[in-house]
Amino acid sequence: MKSAIKDIWCKLNTSNCRSKQESPDYWQFLFINNLLTTMILILAAFVLINVVLYVRYEVVLLDGCIAIAATLVLLYLRRTNNVKAVSIITVVLIIVSLIVLLHITENRHFAFYWLAVFPPIAYYLLGRKLGVMITIPFFLYILIFILTRYRSWEPAPFSIESIFNICGVSIALMILVSHYESSRKAAYIALEKKSEELGHLAVTDSLTGLYNRSRLDGILKKEIAGTRKNHQSFSVILGDIDNFKYLNDKYGHLAGDIILIELAGILQKSCRDVDTLGRWGGDEFLFICTATDKEKVYVLAERIRSNVEQHDFKNANNITISLGTYTYKRGDDAYTVIKAADKALYRAKLEGRNRVAVY
Repeated sequence: MKSAIKDIWCKLNTSNCRSKQESPDYWQFLFINNLLTTMILILAAFVLINVVLYVRYEVVLLDGCIAIAATLVLLYLRRTNNVKAVSIITVVLIIVSLIVLLHITENRHFAFYWLAVFPPIAYYLLGRKLGVMITIPFFLYILIFILTRYRSWEPAPFSIESIFNICGVSIALMILVSHYESSRKAAYIALEKKSEELGHLAVTDSLTGLYNRSRLDGILKKEIAGTRKNHQSFSVILGDIDNFKYLNDKYGHLAGDIILIELAGILQKSCRDVDTLGRWGGDEFLFICTATDKEKVYVLAERIRSNVEQHDFKNANNITISLGTYTYKRGDDAYTVIKAADKALYRAKLEGRNRVAVY
């Protein structure tokens, strides 16, 4: 429930944002929107309190002017999506607001507590470097202001206005911390997703979506190591589209790519869950069949051949595949296994294509 409400709130506040959710601009947009909206609500409450309870029109005027300025900045952000410009304007608005507030209230009503919100806002909106460059002179000014005024200050009693200021600052800090945590979590999720995408691209063939040769090499070596350890056998199938060069020349390379994509889908449906399928290169496909002996791999290869032969390809007719199988023997390495399967495939081609040959 809490997550759903949060999602709805984010969508409402970023409805005009043109940046994607994984972009830093998106989170700055959301942050500025929430910050200015909170400022407007808090200032509106202070205007009402000062009109009804204290009749302090100078504070009412200050709060009203800041609320109007914050509203204009918020409208400008929603209309232009210029996050960088609005970030600078927002920081300047906060600086001016804090300086005027401290000049009016001085040491009364815990007004200095509002200074706590400035550094995190400046750092987040302007970046660490510019945030430091803005924060240091601002607090130097505040220090000078205090040193030149504090001798004339009388001890200020704790008042209702003090409670309002403390509550207002606490709410602002709570929103800041909550936003930092949300943006940090979102950045982590986006980074993790991007890492997964890059990892997927590194091991898959961009055209067919199957494992690429590099990934198949690694799986084959692991299969050999595992077989040597547990004394089980495995087999491989190397398949090659018959007359693929002719198909490319006749129908065009784009049609050839579509054929490869279609064929990859057929091969995936034909193999078992325990098998590993990948594009070995060009129009060659490799199956690594775990715990599969010579007889079983032949049955599997024949099923694959039959499925391809019976399939009605969209861009070409009478497409067939030749396959060579080889079952691992003790002492083989990856090179030996592939070389043997390739020899079997070559024999299948010589014997007329569209057939399975066993090494």
